[in-house]
Amino acid sequence: MNVNEVGVASDLKSAKVFVGVVGSDTQRKKAAALLEKKRGYFQQLMAREVVLRYTPKIKFHLDDSIEQGNRVLQILEELEGEG
Repeated sequence: MNVNEVGVASDLKSAKVFVGVVGSDTQRKKAAALLEKKRGYFQQLMAREVVLRYTPKIKFHLDDSIEQGNRVLQILEELEGEG
């Protein structure tokens, strides 16, 4: 699991965290459920470390860009092997 990108709203009240999970669809869904379950814990950690009037509300999003990139590389390797 890795964090690919974090976007924070201009009012600093919300943040979108794009997370990449390598694995099966079932593993990705479990990871998303666990992140959502622990969202409050992550917000508490952020509140301790970041001095802001409001702690941004975190929303996790699964990001499949790494898997898409790996698929493109695989296709390119297959095409090279045919040539």
